[in-house]
Amino acid sequence: MKPVTNEADYDPYLIFGKTFEGANAINRCSDGYENDFAARTDWTLTSKYADANHQPVAVINGDTSRNVLSVSEAIGSMVELSAVGSSNPKKNSLSYAWSFYLEPISYQSDMKIENLTAETSKVSIPSDGVGKDMNLIL
Repeated sequence: MKPVTNEADYDPYLIFGKTFEGANAINRCSDGYENDFAARTDWTLTSKYADANHQPVAVINGDTSRNVLSVSEAIGSMVELSAVGSSNPKKNSLSYAWSFYLEPISYQSDMKIENLTAETSKVSIPSDGVGKDMNLIL
């Protein structure tokens, strides 16, 4: 019998519903966590890793960890974003979508992301962003 383990032992990203966004913090990710649950259920039906779907491995600007990355850039500078090196364990092709996550941050204006659906993208740090946080998601 396998010992019971905690998901946090394997994944630093947990979903919390007690935020000022309420249930919207979780609902916006429902497709993703429902697909993840379905894949994990498939894992129980096979003893072969290759017979079930697994999450892609995201690489951001060469960082292969699963940690949140922090970048400090000057106003007006262009931040280059690269998912080069990201992979799918089953060797399936990947698609990319870069976006801003506005709710939990102090900068609340729209920002332009170049190449929203490309493996590499760029974003310009706006002049009114001094001292403000901006969250980007791949």
